[in-house]
Amino acid sequence: MANVRFDDNFKAGMLAESDDSERTPTPLRADSTTKRLKVDSNSANGAASVGDGNGSVTTAGTAVQLPDVSCRRAKITCSEWNGDSANCPNGGIIVVGGSSVVAALATRRGIPLYPTQSEWFKISNLNLLYIDSVDNGAKYHYLIEV
Repeated sequence: MANVRFDDNFKAGMLAESDDSERTPTPLRADSTTKRLKVDSNSANGAASVGDGNGSVTTAGTAVQLPDVSCRRAKITCSEWNGDSANCPNGGIIVVGGSSVVAALATRRGIPLYPTQSEWFKISNLNLLYIDSVDNGAKYHYLIEV
């Protein structure tokens, strides 16, 4: 590229197409320092509000549906309480997934979380998630962005 002649009549560039009804061509922007592409978020101001709660899986092997709460994202955390072998002799693992979630290792379905681990989920309602565990009484916490 060092030997390529610069032409003042031609400037290379990239355009993105807007998602409005006119599909307007829009130039892309890059950060002048890092040269990384700048991307604006639809939620430049962050969440309008947040909420939180907690619960437990009373009986291991029986999935618990989370409450009916509208949200944009949810963070599910496996409680540190589960790490105490007196409370949870099988390790306190919870598994997050859909209605078919299973925590048992042999047939596990979903995302396993060990005590103090957490995971974000981009969902429209908290009740889309279910939690199962390998121990009776395993606890979890959640944080939601609305």
